[in-house]
Amino acid sequence: MRLDRLGRSLKGLLETVEYLKVHKIGLMSLEEKIDTSSAVGELVFHVFSAIAGLVAQIEIKQYIPYTPVI
Repeated sequence: MRLDRLGRSLKGLLETVEYLKVHKIGLMSLEEKIDTSSAVGELVFHVFSAIAGLVAQIEIKQYIPYTPVI
């Protein structure tokens, strides 16, 4: 499963993965090569999630015109 298809938002994706973790279910993404059942896989997942959130914020700011405050 591709991670960007798992949740509608970064928050939703993190909540889904946390829900699975609580129920002792690991998530394995074959495309991104991430397995959240290991400590390293969980770390990589969170790093990728943070980067995805940053990219989303940058994209939003590009569409909002900058209006300087005078």
